[in-house]
Amino acid sequence: MRRSRNKGRSRSQSKTRKLKCYHCHKEGHYRKDCPERKGKKKDNSKMADAGVVEDNSDGADVLSVTISSSDGGWILDTGCSYHMCPNRDWFATYRSVDGGKVLIGNDVAYKVVGIGSIQIRMHDGIVRILTNVRHVPELRKILISLGTLDSNGCSYRAAGGVMRIMKGAVVVVKGLKQNSIYLLQGSTIIGAATTTSSSDIDSDTTKVWHMRLGHMSERGYGCAKQTRFAGKQENREAGFL
Repeated sequence: MRRSRNKGRSRSQSKTRKLKCYHCHKEGHYRKDCPERKGKKKDNSKMADAGVVEDNSDGADVLSVTISSSDGGWILDTGCSYHMCPNRDWFATYRSVDGGKVLIGNDVAYKVVGIGSIQIRMHDGIVRILTNVRHVPELRKILISLGTLDSNGCSYRAAGGVMRIMKGAVVVVKGLKQNSIYLLQGSTIIGAATTTSSSDIDSDTTKVWHMRLGHMSERGYGCAKQTRFAGKQENREAGFL
């Protein structure tokens, strides 16, 4: 009886040793149980299309952020609560903050380390300043929050593969649809980041208006001049998003 049991165990062990994985080509397991294959799936799950942003700063609230798997520039996003960018050298003004964390995929936390403004030359050649942009160095995509633009007085509509973001009757941002997402049509103006102050803001404003006036007629200059000195609120509507 003992000899029969030992013989059965020997056959079972021999059968296990002959198992071969067609993924890693190692013996002892099947492809479906391959640890290397499971590890690869886990890494790919970090590229999920949706995540959650958790702000751990004072007065924290829960935010949502959409992460797309496609490559490109600024993504016009309805899910994120703030503008976000991983590239510090894109910021025209900048201040370091402890601004909470961005949670992506399998609870991987990315820190918000700064806030500032970024200058973007839009589809019409006009430079506009995106304000209160969160700096998230580990974030893989660059996001413009449509919710934030809506709070700043903008409206948007999409049709025929084109999204138009308007302030009043003026289209200030245009996005083109690619792989089910809208990418901003324009280019980022990259410059050395400076510490945020009132003088920096005035300097940025002057630069924006100088570039705007290059596209205006004499009549347009008169209207722009009146708007420029009417107050900060009018100025914000002209060049800031």
